[in-house]
Order: sequence, then C-alpha cells, then structure tokens
Amino acid sequence: MKIAYIGLDLFYPALKKLHSLGIEIVEIFTCDVDNVCEFNIEITGFAKENNIPLQTARITREDIGRLIDKGCEWAICGGYYFKIPHDTALPIVN
Repeated sequence: MKIAYIGLDLFYPALKKLHSLGIEIVEIFTCDVDNVCEFNIEITGFAKENNIPLQTARITREDIGRLIDKGCEWAICGGYYFKIPHDTALPIVN
C-alpha cells in the first residue's frame, strides 16, 4: 500500500507505526512551525532518514494530482493547519 502522510510531530508515532507495517510512504507533508509550541523535527528527520520527499509548503491540487500519479492510495492526516484540496481519487483520513 502507498500513502502520503500529512502531519506534525504530535502524531509521529502513527507515522512510525505505518512505516513499520511495511506501508510505503510516498511523500510527507508538514507545516512550517516554530518548534517551540508546535514541532515537526521528528517528521522532517524521518523523511530525510528514509529518503522520502518532504514538503512544508501548503498542499495544492497539483500535489494531490502528483500523489495520485505516483499510485498513492490514501493520505493520512495527523495535524495540519490548512485545508487540503479534495479529490475523490485520493481518500484522506484524519
């Protein structure tokens, strides 16, 4: 299974668990944060360590299309500040 992960460090254990189950993480999206009150240090480190593309800019329709083109089956959201564009071809679970 291929998924995209959208989130902050608060839900980092969920990302680790998905990865440990053999689920392919095709891209990771997070927000720019201050790393004082909200964090993305673990998420960004995980992306780098596992050579997973990381984006901190706001998700666009083009990003969703790219995920679909990569065969992404789901997007899992664990904390994100912006509305995510919806496409019925890519289910998103919050």
